[in-house]
Amino acid sequence: MTFHFLILYTALLLLAGTAVGTTARIRRTGRRLREIEQRVSRLETEAESARSQAYTASVEQEIYIQFMTVKDALFQQLKSPHPRALRESEHAIRLSGEQLNIAFSPSEAENLRQFFQHYHLYLNTYWKTGGNGWKTVFVSNVQNGADSWETVHAATKSLYQEAERLSALFTYSSS
Repeated sequence: MTFHFLILYTALLLLAGTAVGTTARIRRTGRRLREIEQRVSRLETEAESARSQAYTASVEQEIYIQFMTVKDALFQQLKSPHPRALRESEHAIRLSGEQLNIAFSPSEAENLRQFFQHYHLYLNTYWKTGGNGWKTVFVSNVQNGADSWETVHAATKSLYQEAERLSALFTYSSS
């Protein structure tokens, strides 16, 4: 009977040792699992931040291209009338207030919004005719108001200077 008792006692000790070892392994595994979950969470946060930054950069780049299209069209008007450049620049502008707010601070977004509004007003005042046409001929006489090339040139120069000032908003601007 003692022999059986010793075998049974040894078996119980082995089972208890196995249970203690299993419990310790379960704790270690749980701890490792929590560490992995924390790492995954950090990586997801970093990935979301990178996606957000990439989206913001692409929006800013799109606005920059539109801005430079307008600035180039204005620059061409400083030399002589180029209505085609203006027509093309008008079609290139497709901004939303949301895009401006994503890429710029509120004051910068408002400055750009006002610039593009001034540009549309400039086009409507000096370049467009009543029937969706474009003026191509200007007289050289200040007394003729909006039909005078001097008046158009002065408005162009003023708007171009505003574009030059706003160019500083873009981090990769060469102007």
